Amino acid sequence: QRQMVRDAINGSCALDNSTSTGEESEAEEGTNTFVIGVILSVVADVIIAISLNVQKTAHMRNEGADGKPVKGMLKLPLWWLGLLLNVGGELGNMLAYGFAPASVVAPVGSVGVIANEVIAVLFLKEPFRWRDAAGLVAIVGGVVLIIVAVPEDPVDLNAVVLQREYYARPAAYGYLIGLWCAVVLFLVHVEPRYAQKSVLVWLLLCSMISSTTVIAARGFSSMLTQAVGGDCAGAHCVGDELFPPCRLTLAHYLFWVLLAIIVTTAIWSAYFLNRAMMIFGNTEVVPVYYCTFTLASIVGGGVCVRRRVPQHMPAAPPHTPPLRSLPSR
Repeated sequence: QRQMVRDAINGSCALDNSTSTGEESEAEEGTNTFVIGVILSVVADVIIAISLNVQKTAHMRNEGADGKPVKGMLKLPLWWLGLLLNVGGELGNMLAYGFAPASVVAPVGSVGVIANEVIAVLFLKEPFRWRDAAGLVAIVGGVVLIIVAVPEDPVDLNAVVLQREYYARPAAYGYLIGLWCAVVLFLVHVEPRYAQKSVLVWLLLCSMISSTTVIAARGFSSMLTQAVGGDCAGAHCVGDELFPPCRLTLAHYLFWVLLAIIVTTAIWSAYFLNRAMMIFGNTEVVPVYYCTFTLASIVGGGVCVRRRVPQHMPAAPPHTPPLRSLPSR
């Protein structure tokens, strides 16, 4: 009898899949969330630019006559203020990944380079060069092209979809294994020899680690927005299967694993970013960092958070969301 009830419920899921309507409203909703993601990313990265310059100010004031720090940075109140601003900006960026794909959020974040240039020149008295101006113009043009060219992603990344269609692909875990082998190689052989000679060493380390943060944040943010948006209000269907309330988001172990990855990698990458700011100027660190971070984020997001369509099934139409509430009778 229990099996008959389950079959009837799964039949409702199948019926819901075949009779879903409201295509225009779903397309409009996708456009709205896309715009929200872009706006969140711009605001968040301006805050991050402010935070980096606050931390740079703390490092400059803490520099002794011999060029070495007088105190550890953890003992500097101004550095902690910058860290709090950075955390606030990164939280905004993490939410943006729930509304727009990583291939948009990461490049749009480069707008923070403009804010950094203004702050570093006006308040930190760092030099402004013509090549800086050319770079800023190129950044604005690139961001506009990306926003216009990248298609909206209509797929709701719940736990089941992430496991079955994204993270389980050989390309995804192959990329992550290769990435972390490169991180270990940098830590063991490259950083001890070249970190204080080239700004790229610490920033490449920071960006490779942050690539993992972006991959995890894309899934976590989407699951969080779904939990707030109604996943815990009732049972939902993914394909022809029924899942209890919250089972696709907060009650799934993947939600908490992704959160732990985000926190760990974010703290670790921030450490290397601060190492770079202690040695090099912000007009050099921030633009290079945004370039390496954007490249790593786009590659990581493209490899790991790209939907796989099973070969025995036709591609789902772009308006069809994978997460549906069980229809009431």
